[in-house]
Amino acid sequence: DSIHEKYPEIINVIDKTLEHKKLLLSNANLIIAISNSTKNDLIQLYKIPAEKIEVVYLAASINKSLVSSNVKLNIPEKYILFVGNRDFYKNFNNFILAVEPLLKENKDMFLICAGGSLFTNEEKRFFQSKQLENKILYKAADDITLATLYTNALAFVFPTLYEGFGIPALEAMNCDCPVVMSNTSSLPEVGGEAAIYFDPNNIDDMREKIKSVIINKDLRDDLILKAKTQRQKFSFEKTAIETKKIYEKLLNNSPYEKI
Repeated sequence: DSIHEKYPEIINVIDKTLEHKKLLLSNANLIIAISNSTKNDLIQLYKIPAEKIEVVYLAASINKSLVSSNVKLNIPEKYILFVGNRDFYKNFNNFILAVEPLLKENKDMFLICAGGSLFTNEEKRFFQSKQLENKILYKAADDITLATLYTNALAFVFPTLYEGFGIPALEAMNCDCPVVMSNTSSLPEVGGEAAIYFDPNNIDDMREKIKSVIINKDLRDDLILKAKTQRQKFSFEKTAIETKKIYEKLLNNSPYEKI
């Protein structure tokens, strides 16, 4: 992805990602991008010819089959799910501002943050300033726990400002979890018509879209149904076959047809 280029604030003094990437891109015979969004980033940022970039989508290993009746989680009945780290480009603070009224208006509604690091003291103070310290829960997440959290959530919300692909959205769809997410970068490629989208820079829009899903069972059911079709576009088998064909093209120097 192009997170380092778009958000240089994340780069520390020992991070050589950009230096190495420029070297590799300039010497590559062909480049595999994980989304059309990433392909467009490479064209715009590095002036790479479009014909030198092939798009091969990723897949996700988290799915509903991992859920086990033997695993008991101490989780509330009604919750919104956030997954992954909470770096600034993940837009976590704006997300909290968006769901604040929803959590306060619904006494039995909670937010679960799965994975990433434990809440920092700064985050805890932020929650306390909003009187949400008892409404926002953290869960460490192995694959089984994560699959269970997706499967039982009212909705998975992905407020990120940028993703090269967006695996958590696909994980949620694999677990029959309604997806509400940003309309930016690669996410519409992953979600297709099986997600509800919002402007990540518009807190009101984010709130209204999340609310529309968590209060409307018919909408949630419709998103789950559409996701059953959308998620079929992504598989490890397809990723492997398309990648293999790209290597064969380079080895044989012959044209090929993508799946």
